[in-house]
Amino acid sequence: VREMTAQISPLKQMAEKQLAKLGTKTRLVLKAMSAGCEEPSQISASAKTTNAYVYLNRLQEYGLVEKKENKYSIIDPIIARILRD
Repeated sequence: VREMTAQISPLKQMAEKQLAKLGTKTRLVLKAMSAGCEEPSQISASAKTTNAYVYLNRLQEYGLVEKKENKYSIIDPIIARILRD
């Protein structure tokens, strides 16, 4: 994974372009998830948004997030890594 997230990596550049298209609150929700928040209440608190469901649903539609039971996770490990760094 380290090689894939190197500064010159085409995969990293592609992922960063995808993230740049998202709104600020949506990126904050993803960042909260990359920090380990899985439940909507945790995500809302960390991202400082009152309604994380709106952003989580949007991210699911974009194919960036999946939901299992009441926990959400980022599908792409490269995107999760970029957001953690």
